[in-house]
Amino acid sequence: MLGLWEEQLALHLYWNIGQSLMNPRRIPCTTVPVPSDFPSWSWLSVVPNHTNGCNFSRPLDFGHSGLTESVRLVEFLASWEGPAYTSRLRHSRLRVSALTKHATITTVPGGNKCRRMPRCHWDRNGVPSLGAGWECFLQYEYPPNTRLSVLLLQLYQTASTYPGMSLSGDIFDRFLILMEDGASGFADRYYRIGVGRAVTADDQEPVFLNSERGIIELV
Repeated sequence: MLGLWEEQLALHLYWNIGQSLMNPRRIPCTTVPVPSDFPSWSWLSVVPNHTNGCNFSRPLDFGHSGLTESVRLVEFLASWEGPAYTSRLRHSRLRVSALTKHATITTVPGGNKCRRMPRCHWDRNGVPSLGAGWECFLQYEYPPNTRLSVLLLQLYQTASTYPGMSLSGDIFDRFLILMEDGASGFADRYYRIGVGRAVTADDQEPVFLNSERGIIELV
């Protein structure tokens, strides 16, 4: 599927450019997505715009268990002008079923030494707050304090299993950060601008608990 394995779609959609998710790199641009023959959900869309390659997060980090995938493939089509992958991609279509959540995120300047990406903080009721449990990694470079209306699409969920520690039982959600493709004129079409992860304590409601499952098209 244009660089991703269908059997592990939820895991492979959680890619980022650069050396690691904690040390990713940005694509400077004023409009997104970067012009490409490939869709934004595939890492092929950043080649050859970026030469440092891509990485995929390990689905089960140390002390994690209970991997639950959320994304379900509904439809995938790819049309080429000639032989697949050796000719120009004419058209592609990816429709998935997943839990989603509308949100507003705000880019903030700076960051710690191991993260070079603009960090985003969750905006609840219009009041910005940066919690240790939320991390967003944008693949494009936005000015600081840019507010973005986005759609979060849950990819998969794991649970921490550190015996005897406060982290035990916490829920970890990995998700795509999407923006609506207003130029297309069609509803429920979104392009990828990054990925994120959130941790929920065992006494709190998970991020996507009350989210409705829907079908959207990724472009």
